[in-house]
Amino acid sequence: MGTQGITKRGGCPTGNSLPEILAPAGSFASVQAAVSARCDAVYIGGERYSARSNAKNFTDTEIADVCNYCHTFGVNVYIAANTILFDSELQDFADFIYKAVKSGVDAFIIQDPAALEIIRKISPEIPIHASTQMTVFDRSGALFLQRNGFSRVVLARELEAAQITEITENSDIETEIFVSGALCMSVSGQCYMSAFFGGRSANRGNCAQACRLPFCVDRQSGENCLSLKDLSLLDHIDRLKEMRITSLKIEGRMKRPEYVFAAVRRLYNALHGVNEEIPETFSRSGFTDGYFTGECRDMFGIRTKTDVSESASAEKFIAAMMNNTRRTVKADFFAEIRADKRSRLTLTANGITVTSEGEIPVSAQKRELTTADLEVQLTKTGETSIECKTFNAICDAGLFLPLSALNELRRKACKTLENELCLKNSPLHSAKPIEIAEITPKTAAKTSKTPKIRVTVKTLEQFQAAAREVTQIVIPVSLAEEIPPEKRPETILQMPRFCSLPENLEKLYEIGFRHTVIHNIGQIIPLRDLGFKLHGDFSLNISNSLSALFYSKYLEDFTASVECKFKQIPYIPDIKTNVIAYGKIPLMLVKNCPIKNSIGCKNCTKEITDRTGRHFDVVCSENYTEILNADVLDIAGKAEILSADILTLIFNNENANEIKDIISSFRDNRATKRQNITRGLYFRGVTDV
Repeated sequence: MGTQGITKRGGCPTGNSLPEILAPAGSFASVQAAVSARCDAVYIGGERYSARSNAKNFTDTEIADVCNYCHTFGVNVYIAANTILFDSELQDFADFIYKAVKSGVDAFIIQDPAALEIIRKISPEIPIHASTQMTVFDRSGALFLQRNGFSRVVLARELEAAQITEITENSDIETEIFVSGALCMSVSGQCYMSAFFGGRSANRGNCAQACRLPFCVDRQSGENCLSLKDLSLLDHIDRLKEMRITSLKIEGRMKRPEYVFAAVRRLYNALHGVNEEIPETFSRSGFTDGYFTGECRDMFGIRTKTDVSESASAEKFIAAMMNNTRRTVKADFFAEIRADKRSRLTLTANGITVTSEGEIPVSAQKRELTTADLEVQLTKTGETSIECKTFNAICDAGLFLPLSALNELRRKACKTLENELCLKNSPLHSAKPIEIAEITPKTAAKTSKTPKIRVTVKTLEQFQAAAREVTQIVIPVSLAEEIPPEKRPETILQMPRFCSLPENLEKLYEIGFRHTVIHNIGQIIPLRDLGFKLHGDFSLNISNSLSALFYSKYLEDFTASVECKFKQIPYIPDIKTNVIAYGKIPLMLVKNCPIKNSIGCKNCTKEITDRTGRHFDVVCSENYTEILNADVLDIAGKAEILSADILTLIFNNENANEIKDIISSFRDNRATKRQNITRGLYFRGVTDV
């Protein structure tokens, strides 16, 4: 598929070369606040399938109201439908998308490839934006999205300015970055902490923000070592304007209208060089410029009592400012009051001219109607979106019209102009309802089988122990050249989760390696071009049969999302299904190591501790860190695993004897008496609001 542009009667709402200002809105009041503050677009969520399910969000009818209101001002409306989906939800999701397209939305923001397939069937031309939940951090990821029909990518928030520029200058897809608002400790789309702690999935819009709870590196420091300050890139606005970024995004769909107004107004002023005092309405011990400069210093902070007090004072100031600020469309007014003819009022704005007709004037009995009277009465536009820019009139002498007639004439003209402005700025997207059964693949039979066992190791000693038991072993690239040549064709190379691919992959292919595990879509094109066969990891978040079918074009097998219950795991004939059956699941993928930040690498404790005393391993790789679950996932002995094609066992610190025993327990599917284990989410699942 090629990329899709926004087809509108009116073109780009900004009307210039500046980036789009994209505002969050969790309520209609926030929509109004964002529009008043001069945003170019808003992003909102429906009552379902939004990554901010705790915001007020919008019903289907309210989405149409938002579109009508925003399009009057040439403001775009994007729907965030960026959660992962289960098969049982696909029809309802399709119905929601159909109604949203019919309501006049301008684009969808999605995470799940299933959403891509569904939206394309409903409306082939509507723009689709890849959520930051899709973990795109390089040009190859952007290129993959472009080839698959996405029009825009919301880049990962962990990128430095040079990395962003490399993408914007070497790809045609639109780009969007966050410039203010809350920062997640984990890379978006790669956080499972909230889900594993309490069943509230960040990938399903229900994050409980477990990272804001106390975690410590040692007993003396870092009591909130996973809590980041809010982001602000306003000090870098001149550089941002030069980077060919399409859209500057503000986080905050769960924030109050005052926050939205202030954040949009500050960004608008920065882009346009306006000097205006706008106090901060929300802070966590100050602000950070995140990863933009590459320094990653002073990023950690919490919400203090001082922050709360200052926010309350700032909100009062902003509320007063909002009461005196209203975005309007300035129109030229022309009234005609002629004898024996219907009264007429013509409004012209933004290239549109409308005329309304009213009552025929009568002869004045006491006081005749004057041009001054007309101007006073016809320009009282009140709470409408229309404001008088110029007023002219022709009024014959000796005529009269009652105030009610003039008011009705004005109301009709303003309403007609609003409707025409909305129509001019509304997208032209076709939409047809679909039956999801017509596009979903047939489900493979879930019969008992003997799953193939695949193991993941860290050391050569672990490889040697595992090789005596199984043939498929996943290894770090650093071990590759130590693997015996006869083992290389079946050995699988582990790709990094969040950094560039190793430079020696071509050489490794030449010496016999043929398989790789991939973690994100940016790895698909370069690895396939080298000739490798690809195996999808759990971090692709595949949770339904449509997503499995999408990836079957690229992968030999995929690992089901660790947020699936067993009955939700997709099995389709086109691709083998892998289930993680043993190991410590990475709860977070982070760019800024909490231990390094708190006490430095030389004093590394290799773990952090929560308020209950549980210990979480911290594993560092090149340019990123993983925080592992305190408990080991272990589902040996469960009958449900016999429906999987592959079982993956992830070894961390296990020795040779432990590896042999664990593999044996899964080969025989017998339960063991291992301590501190969890069944994960395979049986309890994730909860919804």
